[in-house]
Amino acid sequence: MTAASVLSHLMKRIPVLPVLAGVALLSVACAKEPTEALNAAKSALAAAKTAEAADYAPAALAAAETAAAALEAEIKAQSEKFGLTRSYTKAAELATAAKSAAEKAAAEAVTGKELLIGNYEADGAEKIDRLSLRPYEARVYRLL
Repeated sequence: MTAASVLSHLMKRIPVLPVLAGVALLSVACAKEPTEALNAAKSALAAAKTAEAADYAPAALAAAETAAAALEAEIKAQSEKFGLTRSYTKAAELATAAKSAAEKAAAEAVTGKELLIGNYEADGAEKIDRLSLRPYEARVYRLL
């Protein structure tokens, strides 16, 4: 038997189309992490912490941190799966939710801080950051 006859015999035995489809599936099906959305969620959470959300919007920050933890858990769960069964669709949705929750926490922190500072009379020469204020005072003084 010559090499050409062996190759011809194999081509008749092995269906070429399913093999090519399998190779194509293997090269395309491996899902990739939504790194852009993941980085956006992480930076939004860092911005919320920088805006002092822990002091002025603790509930919103806790919600953002919970959403970020769910995102991390989903990323970890998908990375532990076999390559062909990975799907980062849910992770992308969780990243969007974590980002919006963190942005909400940052906005609430800014609002809470402005509300708190607005309850104290300070002239222009006084530095606001020198006031030692507690977040609950905003609610107490606002009611009066």
